[in-house]
Amino acid sequence: MSRGNVLSSQGTPKAIRPARQANSISSGEIRAELQRILASGIFATADRMKRFLRFVVDETLAGKGDDLNESSRRN
Repeated sequence: MSRGNVLSSQGTPKAIRPARQANSISSGEIRAELQRILASGIFATADRMKRFLRFVVDETLAGKGDDLNESSRRN
């Protein structure tokens, strides 16, 4: 897996590992890739999906990814 590509060859997201793991992608690299994805044409008119993806990535980077569920929300 290339560090610069979080989409599989089919265009579906690959798993993002939290930055706290050894030899992992840094949170800065993940956030930069998130910005690239959110700026893509797929998300051009998908504000709700942008917020959802940003929330999931932020929570995962904060070490709360395992606690996410359908009722998770930001305060």
